[in-house]
Amino acid sequence: MIYGGDLRPNSQLFVAEEGLHGIDRLLAIELIKRTQALYCFNMDTKDWDNFEVLFVPEAVLEIPFHGTSDDSKRVEGRRQIRRFVETAVTGVATIHQCHTPIMEFPSDNNGRVTWAMEDM
Repeated sequence: MIYGGDLRPNSQLFVAEEGLHGIDRLLAIELIKRTQALYCFNMDTKDWDNFEVLFVPEAVLEIPFHGTSDDSKRVEGRRQIRRFVETAVTGVATIHQCHTPIMEFPSDNNGRVTWAMEDM
């Protein structure tokens, strides 16, 4: 799988006519940023109970690449995501640095985020 593949964000500099607008759009952006910050903070501090509740019960975690493998990984369900991540980083000091996100809202209840980050 080539990085990005069908996950690449729209590279045009405009806000789509459909989707969220105004204060609703800004609020959604800030809530997504806060969720990402809490995801990284809770993983780095190994606070697994608060990490888990960031996900809805039917959440899906898709990782295009993981470890040294070129295989992608898909984990379904809040509890399974917690177990997968907790197991993957047990005994590892993690440090997450998240950079500027690219957010798109194709509809009022659907968003897509591409986030450049460094995790060590």
